[in-house]
Amino acid sequence: MIWISKRDILPGRMEAAGSSFQCGTDRMYTAAPAALGICEFTDPVDENATWSLRVFNDYNTGFKAHFPVPSPILFRMVFNVIPEWVPGPFPLGFSFSSQDYITEAVKSNDGNAAYTPYIFESDALIGPKPDFGKGF
Repeated sequence: MIWISKRDILPGRMEAAGSSFQCGTDRMYTAAPAALGICEFTDPVDENATWSLRVFNDYNTGFKAHFPVPSPILFRMVFNVIPEWVPGPFPLGFSFSSQDYITEAVKSNDGNAAYTPYIFESDALIGPKPDFGKGF
């Protein structure tokens, strides 16, 4: 699963958002062994926006485990990170995954339906299907 989004941050709140996000991802590191990468970086054109990238090689031990309900991760993100975002949907969001994993992600959080899906099994996928097992 690959999730990419652009997130608008409240003006002047980028440092606080980044610091709180890092605390959350530090907890995700041990909670989600199939989270291959979770990062955010400031948009080079818009100082009040971040690009977010999440890469998982399994739904349950990656995607679902990176944001368990309930958990200290959930509370960190809900009370410290999300309030730094500009309210409303993300300006851009894309997901690349199997149909089953995207369906499960939307079941776990309706907000995931806002991401434009690219399904690995479809002919509409951009480029080849990634092989997350390479090197293992």
